[in-house]
Amino acid sequence: MNNVISDILSTFDLQKNRRVYNKSLEFYNVIKAKVESANKPELTIVSAPISVQLACEHENVQIDKSVLVRLSAYPEKTYNAYLIQIKRALNIKSNVSVSELCIKFGVNEILANFSTVLLADFKEKSKISDEFLSEPVYILASFQIICNAVKKNTIKQSEILSLIDETPSNYAKIRKLIESTCTKLIKSLVENYKELVPSSKASSKNSNSSKSDPGFNAAASSNPRASTNSTGHSQNSLTDVGFVYMTTNSNFRNTKQYKTFLDWRSKIINL
Repeated sequence: MNNVISDILSTFDLQKNRRVYNKSLEFYNVIKAKVESANKPELTIVSAPISVQLACEHENVQIDKSVLVRLSAYPEKTYNAYLIQIKRALNIKSNVSVSELCIKFGVNEILANFSTVLLADFKEKSKISDEFLSEPVYILASFQIICNAVKKNTIKQSEILSLIDETPSNYAKIRKLIESTCTKLIKSLVENYKELVPSSKASSKNSNSSKSDPGFNAAASSNPRASTNSTGHSQNSLTDVGFVYMTTNSNFRNTKQYKTFLDWRSKIINL
């Protein structure tokens, strides 16, 4: 038994999880054989925490990465740099999807579709091959750009980088490239989002129209986000439409807002 791996796993109360332990030990031995021998000796210290992180990712076990960083005795930036180096050496790729990002950051389906439209526009204008655009960094960059542009969800770069094996400088370059290439489309998407999902002030004036949608009322009544707040005021504004429909059994694709978006998207694609 490897005491170092066991001690780290005990921090998360996973010392009895044989699958995680065995996979951690497997990664640890591979890193020592393929990575440490050809790189800096510092990897000897950080390889154990990284092995545990890779094992937990492989087994879909949720742990606090900040604890591993602390156990490594390195700053987070250094830890991430070694993590990227090791993943590349072992040819481990991080896969992400827009659907997973929506759940993680609480984003409604309209913004998810907007990020897909943005990436398609970037592909057309930049002439970059599908092989490169399928890389997580492009998907995440498009997603972050759209979310931050509409100011619906402010997503930090550090949150994005925690999901992929990419350096901050390289990610920033790709994000800026997409922004500069698709400036007009991004502005158009922001304006269309405002039309599809009005602000709280605007939606309060149209509360009667939102109540006329039985699907919205059914979803809102079953969700705590759409109930009354501590002051007793109704929170059933259209800004919560995406969240309400994503967290209930109602189908968001059947709403007027989503159908309006599809009409608009078809016009953009056929330009």
